[in-house]
Amino acid sequence: MRSSTHPHTDGFVLDLGLLSAYSDWMVLDDLEPPPVGEWLTGEVHLGVDPFMYMDGLAQLPGMPAQIYTWSIDDIQLDTTPAMRVEFGHRLYAGPDEGPRRVRDPERESWRTVNKTRWEDDGSYRLRCTLHSSPATSSMAATGPSAPYGALPSP
Repeated sequence: MRSSTHPHTDGFVLDLGLLSAYSDWMVLDDLEPPPVGEWLTGEVHLGVDPFMYMDGLAQLPGMPAQIYTWSIDDIQLDTTPAMRVEFGHRLYAGPDEGPRRVRDPERESWRTVNKTRWEDDGSYRLRCTLHSSPATSSMAATGPSAPYGALPSP
């Protein structure tokens, strides 16, 4: 990943090659953002449709477009059984507040589903195809099928 030009401390943009991604939160080793163009390594989690971009970051001057058009080819629900871990366990993440439930990496399993649901307790894995249309800063700009509707006519 390569860090990208961004004039604000409100967000951080990563150039991933075919697309870029952003974060409004990042753990920095030396409390300073990396210089533009520096190669980065680390763990990355890509979320789908987080509203912090549309509700704030998209309006910042210099923030690149971050909304891409995709076709969803397959949806899988994480059905990996949970296990209880105590503070100090290698899978324990978070503050020292007692036991936690985490997915058991030794028993990973996924099930194909037709759609996502709020009622499902777990994570989804999506297999998608990226469309060749350019990224945009507003979901309304993606056309009449956009979740927020088409842009109003002038």
